[in-house]
Amino acid sequence: MAADAVVLLSEGFSEGYKAFGGLEDVEKFRFIPNPLSCEEYLDPAAYCEKKKIALIVARLEDTPKKISLALKAWEAVKSDPVSEGWTLRIVGHGRDESRYKRLAARMRLPDVDFVGRRDPIGGGTIA
Repeated sequence: MAADAVVLLSEGFSEGYKAFGGLEDVEKFRFIPNPLSCEEYLDPAAYCEKKKIALIVARLEDTPKKISLALKAWEAVKSDPVSEGWTLRIVGHGRDESRYKRLAARMRLPDVDFVGRRDPIGGGTIA
């Protein structure tokens, strides 16, 4: 293999990649650790206290991010009564922000909140 390393999302992809590349040597394989692995877990009793918010934090540009698909998915979610009380909060800004707002209005999507660009540390709005 001519590469210094092959980086895969998880060890579970190694067999498929070996077969795809016709590789025998997996010594150069590296794996990205799961960033959500942690030792602390929310007490199940606290779940009912959590706010019902689906969150998107992204640059609001459709070509790479496809927020329009998320809005269409939200339409399907809100058609089910189990979604009562849930809000879709979209944090970010970008060239398609006004387009997304118009789309949400045209689709008459309930419970969609565009909050704009936010300070990742203090949580306040950034001009």
